[in-house]
This record gives sequence, C-alpha cells and structure tokens, in this order.
Amino acid sequence: REFVVLGGRHTRWFVLTADYLLVYRCLIACSNEGPLEFNNDYCTYSDRHEPEQWFNIRTVSVGASFHRPGTLEMLSKKHDCFFRKDGPVTFDELTCFNVSGTAHGIDAENPLSVTMSMCRPEEKKIIAWRKAIERAHLDYHGILGKNLGMKITDATLKVKSAYARSEFPELDKTLSAPNAFSPVLCPTQAGQPDDVSEMAEEAFLAPVAKFSSDPPQPFMPGDNSRSGAAFFKSADGSLMVKRIRKFEYVELWKLAQDCSYHQRVVAGAKKRISLINPIYLAFQSSGQFWVVMRVEKLPELVSKMLPPADSPWRQDFFSDLKPGAMTSDRKPFAKQVLQDAMLPGLHMRSSLDQARSSLVDDVKYLADHNLVDYSLLMVGSVVRFDNHDNNSRMYFLDHSIQSLFQAVAKFPQCGISCGKREQDLVDVTVKLTPRVAAHLEWGGQHYRCCCVELGLGESALVKSPCALVSGTAPCGTLLGHGFHAYWRSSVGGRCLVRLGGVSLPDRQHLDSLDPLIFVDNVGPAAQYCQACAITCVSLLDYLLPLTTTKSLENYALLPVYRELKWSNYEARIRHLLFCLADAVPQVETMERKNKMLRHFVEEPSSISQQAAKMCSDVFPALRKDVDAKILQRLVALKL
Repeated sequence: REFVVLGGRHTRWFVLTADYLLVYRCLIACSNEGPLEFNNDYCTYSDRHEPEQWFNIRTVSVGASFHRPGTLEMLSKKHDCFFRKDGPVTFDELTCFNVSGTAHGIDAENPLSVTMSMCRPEEKKIIAWRKAIERAHLDYHGILGKNLGMKITDATLKVKSAYARSEFPELDKTLSAPNAFSPVLCPTQAGQPDDVSEMAEEAFLAPVAKFSSDPPQPFMPGDNSRSGAAFFKSADGSLMVKRIRKFEYVELWKLAQDCSYHQRVVAGAKKRISLINPIYLAFQSSGQFWVVMRVEKLPELVSKMLPPADSPWRQDFFSDLKPGAMTSDRKPFAKQVLQDAMLPGLHMRSSLDQARSSLVDDVKYLADHNLVDYSLLMVGSVVRFDNHDNNSRMYFLDHSIQSLFQAVAKFPQCGISCGKREQDLVDVTVKLTPRVAAHLEWGGQHYRCCCVELGLGESALVKSPCALVSGTAPCGTLLGHGFHAYWRSSVGGRCLVRLGGVSLPDRQHLDSLDPLIFVDNVGPAAQYCQACAITCVSLLDYLLPLTTTKSLENYALLPVYRELKWSNYEARIRHLLFCLADAVPQVETMERKNKMLRHFVEEPSSISQQAAKMCSDVFPALRKDVDAKILQRLVALKL
C-alpha cells in the first residue's frame, strides 16, 4: 500500500509500529502476501531499511482531517527509489491530517519538534490511519477506551446534567462514588448568583474546552514520581490530566461529597486563599481513574515582569518537597536556599509569610481527613544582580524590582523577598611574599597578613577574613589565638582584606593597612551581591489516607527512612516551610575567647543558632568549599 506524507517538496512514506512512527524517503514496495496491516515482512524498503526520520509514538499527536488539492513529486530511479509513476502525480483532492511530535533523524544531532501532513486520495484510508496512530499513542500510555478529550467531554456532560438538578451524579454502587464528579462544585449552591459559584462553574467547564480543541501533550513528571501515573497537559499548558489509583479517587469523593472541598478550596478563598492544588474534574472510564487539575506556575502577570527566561542571571525552580528522608527535591532546594541566605542575605520569610498562614488551615483540613504524603510545591524564580551584565544592572537600577513587588502582591499564594550584601574584600595575595617574617614592606615598615580561621558557616558572618598588621612576629603573637599567616591552608591560602582595612582598637600599638594603598586611582565603586526570589506555594498529591495498612507500612519502613515517615505529617510539613522561610547556617564557631576576633567575624545570635539547630534535619551539612566560594564572591577587587 502507498501512504503518502507531504513533507517539503517530495512525498514521504509512513510505517506505524507499536513504539514508533517511521518516515521513509522512498515508496515502500510490498507484495500481496500476508496481511499488510499486521505484517510487513514482504515489503522492500529503501536506504538499507533506515528511515529518514522517526517519531517516538509517546510524543505523537494528530490533528483534525482536512481536504486539499495536491500534486505529489515522486522520487524516481535517479534518486535510488522504487517507483510506480515517474514525475509529479496530480490528484483532484486529497484527504489529510497533521501529525506532530518529537522527530529524530539520521543526520540530526538533536530531536526536533516537527509537523507533517499525511494525505491520501481515499478518505476512508486516511481516517483509518488517523485512528490507528491515535490508538497507538493511547496504547503506549496505557489509556483504555476513548481519547482523553472525549473522556473529559463525556464526564463533564454527566456532572453538568446532575448539577443542573442540584445533585451529584448517581453513585456507582461497586465504587461507592459517582463515575464522574467535580470536587469544586457544591450542588446545593447550584444557580446561586454569587462570585464563588460562578468561579467554581467556570473552573469546572475549562477542561472540556481546553482538552477538546487541541490534543493533550504527554508530560514526564521526573524522578520523584513513584506512582507510575500518566500525565498529560492541555495544549496551552494551564491544565493537567492525571491517571490516579482507585483508592485516591474514592478519597477525593469523600472530600467532595459533603462540599467540604468546595468550602476549603473555592469558598474559603474569599477569606484566605487555599494552597491546595484544585482538582476540577474526576472521572472513571474503561476501568481507569482520572483527575483534571491546575498546572502550578508563576502567574502570567509576574512572569511578564521577570527578565527573559534565558537570562544567565535568572534561575527558575520547580521543586516538589517532602519532609525527612522521603523522595523529593528537598535536599538540592534546601541547599540552594541556605547558600542564598549566607551570601546575599536572601531570606524567604517575606516571600512565604502569606503562604504560611494559609498552610496552617490547609494541612489541618487534610489532617482532619487523615490524609498524608502530600507535597509542598515551590515554584518561582531567583533573579541575581550581575555587575558585569548591562541588562542585569539596568533591571536592578530602574523600577523593575519595584514593579515586580507590586505584581507579586496581587497573588496571595506568592511572595517576593530580596537580599543584599556588600562586596568589600580586596585580594592582595599577589603583593605578598609567603613563608617569611615580613610578608610586605610599606612606608619603611614590615607587615604580615594575618587571617582568622573560620568555622563552617562563618562566611555568612565574616567582616574581614584577614588584616595587614605591622610587625614580624607570628600572627598568634600579634593578634592572639585563632590567627594564622595567610599562606596556611587552614585559613584558605589567600589574603582577603576589607576595603578600608580593619580597625584594631585593642592593639593600638599595631598599624593596620588599607588595601587601597595598592590602587593608583580611586578605589572601586561600591559593589553588592544582590538577589530577589519570587516564590509561589501549593500542596499537591494529597489523596493518600493513613489506613491501617499504611500505618503498618509506616512502621515497616522505619529501617529505610530512619523515621516514621507519615507520623505527625501535618506538623512536619509546617516545620519544613518554617525552616525554609528562616534559613540560617548552623555555625561551627571556633574558640572565641580572643576578643580581637569580633573585629573580623560577627557573633551569631543565640536565637538564629537555636533555629538553625532545630532545622538541621532540613538543610544539608555545611562544607568548607561552600564557605570558600562565598568568600570569593565577596571579593570586589583582585590585585
């Protein structure tokens, strides 16, 4: 059989398998032996059986059929192709549909998003092909029965019909739940002329329009998804349809049937916004259970105010967090939060204040329904000041940050916080001579570069790691316990001195040099490490009940997780958010009996250290290389 694809100037030929849609350069010649629909052993392919392109069937979507007149340019013998007719072939009308997906090619280095038109003069055959590709796509994803758009339409009509009668759809007795329902709707409120009912009805009707107009796009959830669920996004990326397990479907119905879900997620939003990711529709089809929910992301108004997505000084995050040793993005996210708190002094408290108040209500609601294992989703962006990037300087110097604050304030689930720390260190190492009594001679005097040995995390508190001090005696003699010559590895091997030098009122007989003596012109203008974080918070995957079986599993997995992972889940989620909001390093302070040290390193507050100790389960242990990198970022001038 000939199946023609219009791709550029010439025809191409399709072969459909369970996993791939193959595109060949030349006509495929097949004998009449065997059923071609299921066996292509009797076909002859060009190019040593190598396709020109191939689509992974997971990514393939098909469009609606359309008609067009067409002239096909057939590749002939001179192109090493089998042929039946030489030259162009003209048809009065072709029936076509578009095929889109991620295509790989023999000569392509990377896969590309490609759209082709598959056409045949016979309408029945092209319709059969369209159905076959769509079925292969559904089979690959394990979707039984109709396509998702049709399933969502059927479920919406069932719910809408019952809602018009101020009822939930009829219960399926074998399921103890309806075959379709909308958790955001409360039938007793049907037809009420209020903003809440109108908002709920509008949200409920959105999926049928978005999933019927264009094919849904498969979405890969990443390594942290362990349920094996299938995910599909709407074409505009605003909604997600997800296959869930039967017990989750039943738990969702328990939340919906007394309208408590509607009251918490929809009606309650008038008083205080809920962080619970809303589910707009739930349905059963062909023995499978599905929900349609909102895709969490930064609000469009906020996104428009951010720098371009490809800016090197913008870092987006989408982090699924769970407490303790449970599989999640907690460790890398907490590590970054802690480092941002240590360098530019960026703390997330102000960006999470509104979310924290809502979280208390939401986790209590979930705890009252005995639900656990839900995730705290953090979505947002960190914008960092880069003094070497003109666009970054302009962004921070004009009113962009102020406008960003105004935009974020309109969304209670989101917040913004900024941090700023002066870069005021000068690296004078190149001017010094190591391993001698006098590291430097200046103005007829001898000087040594003496540095403090910092404990883990003290880069967040350091004023000046070193000082250029007059004298030739050992640093411990000049300044006391805890000071060493700059070249020793225990203090980093570099001489980093604060602009203006270090005042030594306790050693008035000693002179301390300003590192700007080495600069011919005026010293560097004030420079800063600055960053702003925009964070939006939501709660996901909240349909796991702590049943008797799960309670036994909770104890059985104690050796794996080293804790009862689902016990006190409500308190542990609150604890996780509290720690992220108030990130401070747990400082390993060195012996501080020497009062001279206070001129080099700030003393951590007892309150901050109590908080750090309480949050040691959230943040990773600090390492010396992290402190070293932070000190390097604080250098304004390297001689």
